[in-house]
Amino acid sequence: MWRVALHQMRSSAGRLGAAALAIVLGSAFVATTLLAGATVEATTHNTMAAGYAEADLVIGSDGMSLDQVHELGQVDGVTAVNPVSRAFIDLHAGERSEWAMMGPVPSDARLSVPTLTDGALPEVEGQVAVVADLAQRLGAGIGDEITLTWEDPADLDDGAEPTEHERTVQVVGLLEAPSSFFAMAQQVLTDAVTFEAWDRTGGAADRLHFTEAVVLMSGDADLAQVRTGLEESLPGLTVQTVTERAEDMAAEFTGDGMLTALGLAFAAVALAVAALVIANTFTVLIAQRTRTLALLRCVGASRAQIRRSVLLEAAVLGLLAAAVGLGLAVAVVAGGLNLLAGANDEVPLDTTVHLSPGIVAATLLTGLIVTVGACAIPARLATRVAPLAALQPVEGKPERRAGRARIALAIGSLVTGAALLAGAVVLSAGAGEGSDAVFLALGIGVLGGLLSLLGLLTGAMFIVPALIRLIGRLLSRSVPARIATANAVRNPRRTGATASALMIGVALVAMMSTGALTAQESLSRNLDERFGVDLTMSVGHNGAEPSRGQVQVLADHPGISETVLLQQAVVELRSARTGTDTTEFVGAVAEGSLEQVVRDADLAGGIPERTVVLPRSYHDWYGLEDGDEVTLTAQDATEVSLRVHLSGIPGTALVPPEVLAELDASAQITTAWARFADGADEMDVVREVQTALTDLQAASPGDPTAWLGGSGVERAGYQEVISTLLTIVVALLGVSVVIALVGVANTLSLSVLERRRESATLRALGLSRGRLRGMLAAEAVLISLAGAVIGIVAGVAYGWAGSTVMLAGLGDVTLMVPWRDLALVLAGALVAGLAASVLPARSAVRDAPVVALAGP
Repeated sequence: MWRVALHQMRSSAGRLGAAALAIVLGSAFVATTLLAGATVEATTHNTMAAGYAEADLVIGSDGMSLDQVHELGQVDGVTAVNPVSRAFIDLHAGERSEWAMMGPVPSDARLSVPTLTDGALPEVEGQVAVVADLAQRLGAGIGDEITLTWEDPADLDDGAEPTEHERTVQVVGLLEAPSSFFAMAQQVLTDAVTFEAWDRTGGAADRLHFTEAVVLMSGDADLAQVRTGLEESLPGLTVQTVTERAEDMAAEFTGDGMLTALGLAFAAVALAVAALVIANTFTVLIAQRTRTLALLRCVGASRAQIRRSVLLEAAVLGLLAAAVGLGLAVAVVAGGLNLLAGANDEVPLDTTVHLSPGIVAATLLTGLIVTVGACAIPARLATRVAPLAALQPVEGKPERRAGRARIALAIGSLVTGAALLAGAVVLSAGAGEGSDAVFLALGIGVLGGLLSLLGLLTGAMFIVPALIRLIGRLLSRSVPARIATANAVRNPRRTGATASALMIGVALVAMMSTGALTAQESLSRNLDERFGVDLTMSVGHNGAEPSRGQVQVLADHPGISETVLLQQAVVELRSARTGTDTTEFVGAVAEGSLEQVVRDADLAGGIPERTVVLPRSYHDWYGLEDGDEVTLTAQDATEVSLRVHLSGIPGTALVPPEVLAELDASAQITTAWARFADGADEMDVVREVQTALTDLQAASPGDPTAWLGGSGVERAGYQEVISTLLTIVVALLGVSVVIALVGVANTLSLSVLERRRESATLRALGLSRGRLRGMLAAEAVLISLAGAVIGIVAGVAYGWAGSTVMLAGLGDVTLMVPWRDLALVLAGALVAGLAASVLPARSAVRDAPVVALAGP
């Protein structure tokens, strides 16, 4: 039967093209996902490891003092130990200043992450080496002096202004930090004495405690012994090799394979659609080969041999198509990596295509299993061909009606699935944020979605024809249109399978579009509450006020719509219910309109009387709730009792101006808040404002140093992530839609072959070639529109249900309909249907009526 299978493949090469294309796209999807996942893991691993230079071991801890780090250096087999400092210090060079990450010069150069490019590393007290880019922005070079300043946060515990420490140092070297943002390299290296003085005076919050240190071992040291010695010298340490640490960090960053798993989930959708196309193709081929199969049975072929020949044909097709898909994936990944590497120098992307034997085997096996699995039913149908069928004409037989069991299964699955979806929505609505009931509702919802989808697929053979008849009556009453409608529903099983493939892809696209738009609307309201202020400009709390020029920089920027100035004073906040007793900065509006700047809808009318507005983080930190009573005590012992309102304001308490006047009549203006204009690029606004403030400081040396903060960029980042994910998801699901449309063209081509005599009869009766093409185009459009309409309705329902369940913890969910995206899907189905009819129509009109009537 091997020769028979190969002969059948050669004779049906054109008809198998669509099935082959479907599996090529599906297997390429799988291979691309696996290759991309391997590249992401390799790139992430390499860049994470770069942050530890040439270290042998990485020590992790909840907190190590500098003295404890030095003690670890005394362990046998250890050559050097260096703390990994990720704390910041203020650098001043003339009138320019910046925050920078500082660390000590390692005792061994092999532990240094930034590399020396010019000058020398610090050797004595009062010397520093600075990253070249930072030195250029500060206008400092080798031999110049810069000033390091920092505040002692311990002073805040006593309610006093933080003590400012200052040290003048000389730049003796320029550094080059790794381009990877994962490396977290120090931008300033200083001598050990200066670094220890900074540590001793509270150079970082709560005194400096390091969570990591790197270890360099001697050449003859035993790894296991050194690791044991380090763990015993200081309890609570975790000691890993750099490779182990990089693997853990890479797994954490990439979700421990979640990115690859997500891609494979979308690949599974594409392969499921491809399986429908393949099964449909082979089913029709079996019907067309009825006479050939019957003749084989006449000459002695058994049912098992017939089945094996069909499965063998499918196996060869699957392997060949998967191999082509693998080659396509390698080409796509190689080209994509080179483009990305050239477009972004900041990320050291690994441009090697990691084509492992596992990826090759997985891709080929996927193509083989999906194709053979899809042909299991057609192979079984082939064994039912009786030898006497060789005496029958080859015209396709009309299909049997759907059985009662199939109808009952379809209705039962749809009803049960819809009930489970409704139950999940109700259950999630009554669950609080973080409740286990949300996960239960999600599980019920997924089960309901799968059951209802099963009902749609099972009932497609009678749902789709009914919808096609309805659409056909609505679109046209011409004779060719009525014939196209009749032809489209002539074979309900095949038409249903073809439309189902398209329905799955469209439903998933509609579901993700609906869910994303609903999430954007609901999250936007939630983000307005959590991130209430877009941009803040602060000059400290020690009596300094922003200059009018600095305020004007904010007010005049076209990307900023509104600004407000705040006065601030230091008070004691005390809550009788929670026992909270802490020192806080409290502010009030001095100039501008708070309601025009803050995005929290609850503050649209300003701050209510006798109310203190606190950041929402105070609920987690101190257990404060909306409506709690707190007492604010000024430095002169004046006390004011207020109600708490939690909002998305950043890091300060807000009270009405008259309340602040009671607490401190001489409170100074220290902060400005601003709101981004609609449509502004938040990152560009921040960069431009920072540049303008730096230039202003150089021109006006008397102005205090201004620092920019706020959450507008973070807020915009969340929304950008949602939009980006939606784009990626829709693009991935688009592959399944393309495969489904290939199936439409394939079905139409096979139908044309079956109806050659019928088409010839119509031509003989006067139907022109143009009208025949139009009839076939109408048939393709009807099938495409039916699948798209069902998919859109199902997708919107799934999107609403899923959004309601997953976003229930945020409060009220605003259900949205992505009309634009749905219109594009419908238009795409129309265009694709027309495109799918081109080749079949060309085949249908190629032969003259007399030739076609002569027989196949």
